[in-house]
Amino acid sequence: MKRILISRTDNLGDVILTLPMAGILKQQFPDCYIIFLGKKYTKPLIGACEYIDEFLDWDEIKGNRQQAIGNSVLGALKVDVILHVFPDKEIQIIAKKAKIPIRISTSHRWYSWLYCNKLVHYSRKKSNLHESQLNLKLLEPLGITKEFSLTEIPSYYGLTKLTSSPVRQFAS
Repeated sequence: MKRILISRTDNLGDVILTLPMAGILKQQFPDCYIIFLGKKYTKPLIGACEYIDEFLDWDEIKGNRQQAIGNSVLGALKVDVILHVFPDKEIQIIAKKAKIPIRISTSHRWYSWLYCNKLVHYSRKKSNLHESQLNLKLLEPLGITKEFSLTEIPSYYGLTKLTSSPVRQFAS
């Protein structure tokens, strides 16, 4: 596994809960190259993670749908695996057209059955696991089957590239 794409194009809090996935992947596959597909406003957070090598701006790609599907931005990246942490039908279609060999998603959405070839079955409603633990279940098709405890997950965030910015003072 050389190139892995993590797709999480929803909100910042959910993106934060996805970051440990990159740290665990780097531990398991030290030479892998990790690309994160996210919304533009999450880029500074993704850039602070030592385990993510590249950021792809979904807002930019989606803004030019014809190019995204026709020229396959994802195909040009030569990705081996895509992890649809936030399943998005459009991204799944593009990933399949890009012929990404391993396309992983949950089995919860009907379109995942059409566009992904590795489906992970679990129920968020019936689970006692935290969202961050459930995200890591998507690594099972890659041979990572360990159930991580909530106390060990923070060690995989990798937020070592944080920059300090001055605190804004508000006039009273």
